[in-house]
Amino acid sequence: MTFMKKPCASLLLLVALFVSSCGSDSPKDNPQPTNPIPANSAAVKIDGVSMEVDLSKSVVNYHVGSRFLGVAIYARPFSGDPLTPVLRVSLSEFAGMPGKITLNANSASSLGLGSITSDMFSSYDCPTLDRNFEVVAMDQVKQTISLRFSGKVCGGSNGTNQRVISEGQLNLPYRIL
Repeated sequence: MTFMKKPCASLLLLVALFVSSCGSDSPKDNPQPTNPIPANSAAVKIDGVSMEVDLSKSVVNYHVGSRFLGVAIYARPFSGDPLTPVLRVSLSEFAGMPGKITLNANSASSLGLGSITSDMFSSYDCPTLDRNFEVVAMDQVKQTISLRFSGKVCGGSNGTNQRVISEGQLNLPYRIL
């Protein structure tokens, strides 16, 4: 066995095999989020109370040309009644890829809470803008998006009636418009 007579060659072969086996199984061009949101799910709390979501009526629209992402999350039971609660998420600064969305004072991105016909509470009506959005993952092949969001929405005169949107998250298919 001439192979065993050359210990340096044997050692180099073992090191090469070990290093090649330490590679990652996940592709580097499509990294997985560290805290993924379950597929086909949506959840949100309003003033600390979980809103029961009706996934069959909830919708995500992606306007590719303008990079606008619009979300409507409907509460159960959905009866067609105009008073059925709807949470709206509008992202004007969506870059079409995962990441935190940085907003400025003139941002058109917003949260809204109301009914099918109108928003009775909006982040625009608050004295100070308090809203956060993060696109956790986006799969353009499967057309799904994972999003986390939170913030305040206000209604009434001078935004005195406030509601807190917290722990908002979704992982849903989107439609391209």
